[in-house]
Amino acid sequence: MTLLEKLSRRGHASGNLRGGGFISNEAQGVVKGLLQVSPDDRMTAVKALEHPWMRDEDNLSDTSVSIVDAMQSFTTASKFPRCCLQMIAWSLFNVERARVRRYFLRVDTSRDGTITFSELRDVLCTKFQISKQKIVAMFNCLDTNSDNEIHYSDFLAAMVHNRRLGLHDGLLRIPFNKFDTDC
Repeated sequence: MTLLEKLSRRGHASGNLRGGGFISNEAQGVVKGLLQVSPDDRMTAVKALEHPWMRDEDNLSDTSVSIVDAMQSFTTASKFPRCCLQMIAWSLFNVERARVRRYFLRVDTSRDGTITFSELRDVLCTKFQISKQKIVAMFNCLDTNSDNEIHYSDFLAAMVHNRRLGLHDGLLRIPFNKFDTDC
């Protein structure tokens, strides 16, 4: 019987959450905290988002520069490649999207699911000393529906072609097949 089955039948369980794969102790702690039956014992959403495993700040520093590079490349690309990247972003598997989620959450400091101009400016000015003019250009390009917010799917599209995130070249076939009517 799996841990999830035990929880659903009895409301409590012991054992590990690994299920054959590697899941860190920190990740297991968050999941166990969120799966508590009693609301008094259950971890709140705010507390879960503040948990060190969710923030994962130490593991992000080495690729932060490549994230900024990806946003700048997206900004300078013409409209057609940006549309292709949007299509690819919508076609990603959950595992691939999860790789980018951590970076999005570092910029989305209000944790409301979107990035405002001030949030983007604070990160890019403070950590990377990027000029306000470049940040405005980046923000306007990433704000695809002109609602003064960068949505996760917009951010994801900018990250799709970033090789350091481990997204595979097979994703390029998706927009190609959509545009190639002879297939």
